[in-house]
Amino acid sequence: MIDKLLQEFVTKSILLESEEDIFKHNLNIIKQRIHGSFGWGRSLYDALDTREVKQGMDSKKVILHILRKIPPLKNLKLIRPLGVGRSKFVYLLQNDHVFIIMYDISGEFARYRKFHDQQFSGVSTKNQPAIYDYGMVKGHPNLMYVEMSRVIPLNAWIDLTQRNDAIVNNQLSGISLVAQRSIRLDDKDNIKKLNNIDNASNPTGLTQKEVYNIYKEFVRILKTHGKDVLWDMHTGNLGIMPQYNDAIVVYDFD
Repeated sequence: MIDKLLQEFVTKSILLESEEDIFKHNLNIIKQRIHGSFGWGRSLYDALDTREVKQGMDSKKVILHILRKIPPLKNLKLIRPLGVGRSKFVYLLQNDHVFIIMYDISGEFARYRKFHDQQFSGVSTKNQPAIYDYGMVKGHPNLMYVEMSRVIPLNAWIDLTQRNDAIVNNQLSGISLVAQRSIRLDDKDNIKKLNNIDNASNPTGLTQKEVYNIYKEFVRILKTHGKDVLWDMHTGNLGIMPQYNDAIVVYDFD
């Protein structure tokens, strides 16, 4: 009996030590400053310190306490930052998923929750990221998290493949205009216009396949959210999923 209790104590101690190591590791990762369109070299640690830590409190202890309340971060390490937005920070998890922590973005959070519900009801599509976990951080009602399938931000993909972000953004504007004129995927005139947008004459832009995949996603967005959303389409809020034949997904409406 004593041996059994001792074994349970040792097992729990090892598990707790392992979790504590993960929390300390993740704390160091979120201290890294991320530069982005709306990032200005900010870190999640500083954002949490400003928003969640009351005057006179120990910042490190409070932020570690917050991390302990987020299920994916209890047993998974953050590998590196992927991006930053006005009100959110994006990281790569060690299981190759994407982890997003956001505040005051109820509309985007609701969309991820809808994706999750659609998965379980069997009506999701391949150009929607798989949502593995999501929730609000207990005790911090404006702080939300999402664990999702890996979606490579289009601006990062453009950089990885050594193309020009400004040229690609101009192409996105052209694709948006084509999509708004007609939402028919079989429209021959549209296909001709899309073929003129690809990088045949400009190798630093989008490929024909990417152009068509983006067009299909824009058509979907038009049908579900209307034309206004397309005015904010740029490489910072589009993602590519190479594991699904380079499918494109819009993952940020803010």
